[in-house]
Amino acid sequence: MNNEDQNMKKIQELFVDRMREIKSELAKKRKVMAIVIVIIILFGWFQVRPAIIKHNCSWINYEQEIYANSTTPTFNYSSPKTPLTLSDFQTPAEWEKSQPKIIDTEKRTRKATEKEYTFCLHSHGL
Repeated sequence: MNNEDQNMKKIQELFVDRMREIKSELAKKRKVMAIVIVIIILFGWFQVRPAIIKHNCSWINYEQEIYANSTTPTFNYSSPKTPLTLSDFQTPAEWEKSQPKIIDTEKRTRKATEKEYTFCLHSHGL
């Protein structure tokens, strides 16, 4: 029995020694992993984030109305040479009928002006 006890103690000592080695290796790897994670976060914050913001600020999204007769309305106003009378005004129903019918909207993008671009950058912290 004594020989078995000695063998068990040796096995336990070897196991404890191996666990200590693994623990020290993991501690080293944790430091390396922490440094790598910090580098990735800093790269994302100082390189990727500004690039994405600059790209998104370069373009302005807007909706274009699509009219039933496929033309955009034009509003021309010329001052009357004679005084206006009551018959010159439209009733709300007549006005509604005279307006072009919007059948849909379409999403479009356009290049931002310098002022819009600068405002967008400042609003996003750049």
